[in-house]
Amino acid sequence: MARRRVLYTVNRMDVGGSQTHLIQVLRLLDRERFEPILCCLTGKGALLDVARATGTTVLAGGLEGLKSPRALAALARLRGFMRRERIDVVHNYLLRANVVGTLAARAAGVPVVLTSKRGCHERAGWEMIGARLSNKKRGKFRERLASRACSHSAAMQLSKQVPARGNYSNALTR
Repeated sequence: MARRRVLYTVNRMDVGGSQTHLIQVLRLLDRERFEPILCCLTGKGALLDVARATGTTVLAGGLEGLKSPRALAALARLRGFMRRERIDVVHNYLLRANVVGTLAARAAGVPVVLTSKRGCHERAGWEMIGARLSNKKRGKFRERLASRACSHSAAMQLSKQVPARGNYSNALTR
């Protein structure tokens, strides 16, 4: 069975909660089933070498800001990479990656696109646009993914590894 190619996008790899979580994902991901690739949109951050040390391919996206003329070129390069490399899943971390990664993935025809919301704030503006674009229904895989996430959550609760905190299935299937 071919490994699924998963592209993780993040704006910067500075030391922070989301970036540290991403490093853990890269370290612990089953390499027999998945091939992780990290695209750091700015190509900057103290954790880039740590990501490389996990054996993950690390790319610099060449994006300095969403409003610069170079942003469209960076978006087009990222879309081209996704098409050329036949990426199966794009998982975006934080606001800029949610917007840029989602637009590039949708334009490239990537079948599964995920956005990650970190923090307790409400989504608004560009963050809401990125979330809505990524959550467009794209076949049955989305339902299976949500179902497995709900099942995993329920199993974790039953085993007392995490407390029950509400109805996860509603949030995942919207």
